[in-house]
Amino acid sequence: MKQGYLLIGLLAATIIVSAILFTTNPDMAQRYAEMRREATLSEDVQNVVMLVIALGVGGYLGWHYLKRD
Repeated sequence: MKQGYLLIGLLAATIIVSAILFTTNPDMAQRYAEMRREATLSEDVQNVVMLVIALGVGGYLGWHYLKRD
């Protein structure tokens, strides 16, 4: 269990440090915002991804329901 807490603590520390770096340096914040804009998926791709996720969850639930003994 201690390893889990250590990993969660390291993740939280990484998020905090990166948030501080991105908010205090205007150049870094601008580059980060530009990177996020470029990485945004189109609406069609977002719809397809949501459909695949919904089909996956529905398929799993259907399998789980039919697999019950």
